[in-house]
Amino acid sequence: MTETRFFDHVPSLTVTASGEVWRMNSAAKKLIGSSLTSLSGLFFDVNIHWGAINYIKTQFGTEQYFVMRQPLSSGRFQILLLTPDSDVAHSNGGQADIEALPVPMIKLEASGRIVCANQIACDLLGIRADEAPLLSELMEGLGRSIADWLDDALLGRGLKHPEFLRLTRHASEIYVQVALNRSSEPGDPSLIAVLSDATELKTLEAQFVQSQKCRPLDNWLAALPMILITFSPPFLAIVICCYCAIAQKIKITLI
Repeated sequence: MTETRFFDHVPSLTVTASGEVWRMNSAAKKLIGSSLTSLSGLFFDVNIHWGAINYIKTQFGTEQYFVMRQPLSSGRFQILLLTPDSDVAHSNGGQADIEALPVPMIKLEASGRIVCANQIACDLLGIRADEAPLLSELMEGLGRSIADWLDDALLGRGLKHPEFLRLTRHASEIYVQVALNRSSEPGDPSLIAVLSDATELKTLEAQFVQSQKCRPLDNWLAALPMILITFSPPFLAIVICCYCAIAQKIKITLI
């Protein structure tokens, strides 16, 4: 996704995957200064809550901002800092409100049915703008009932802990990070969900887990030749040692 030019008065940063600040607009420079080089120097908490309110370090002291993140091309991210009392941060989820945002956003009824989604969210979820599916029909992998998760969010529980879920309407494995916020409209039991594509992150996580699983096999394959040389006939030991060397190279399982 290409970088979106947001409202000039909204602080916006472009950062690399490692958190280095690559670019800031004038509003961001006025708020946090032009010397910031890394996101670690912006947030007080090392665990950043995307799609939620965070404490940040500004030139005027510690302040609260609603932080939104949108993946860009080349592994970069666009970060938006919205004041908690801004119309966007407290959007009631109307189509005109969320359509203007450069991040996927949807509004959910208490039942979990999508009543409003901007075009970016529709493209990500694989739905039409006139559809009104249940969130549970589009996502899975939470480890518990999505309905229970939404009920907790309506009660104000778990709002600062985004969840990773897998989209079910795509042939390929696509994951999203979902951050929930309650609607600010009085008497409106609904939720605003901010989405971000987390497929690359989950892929890296899976690769790391697989590498950890392969480590015991690698250790066993490395030690096996010495055992075979000690206890096997010479010819058989040489053959099996060659097989182990090949297995180590191509990461196959011995049969």
